Formats: sequence, structure tokens, C-alpha cells
Amino acid sequence: MLSSFAIGRIADICGLSAAIFVLFLLPIVAGIIALGMKRSGSAVSRNLVVLINKLNKFYVR
Repeated sequence: MLSSFAIGRIADICGLSAAIFVLFLLPIVAGIIALGMKRSGSAVSRNLVVLINKLNKFYVR
């Protein structure tokens, strides 16, 4: 049977690992996801601009 000291020690380790995840790893993961979304969004807008330019050239003639 685990003593209260061992249970407290396990809880301290679990709490510390959760705090490290929330404070350090979660913002890094969120930043990587945001960069990926930014890149895909700019690619979509760039393709939209190219399409609009092609349509303008077609209708100007």
C-alpha cells in the first residue's frame, strides 16, 4: 500500500509535468499550428488574386 508521502510525491510529479506542458509545450504547439494556418491562408489568397487577374485580362479584351 502506498504511503501518503508516496502519493503526494506522485501528485507533485504529475502536477509539475502538467504545468510544464501548459506553460511551455502548449504555446509552442499553438504557434506551429498558427504558422501552418497562416501559410495556407496566404496561399489561398494568392491563388485568388491570380484568378481575379486572369479574369480581368479575359474581360478587358
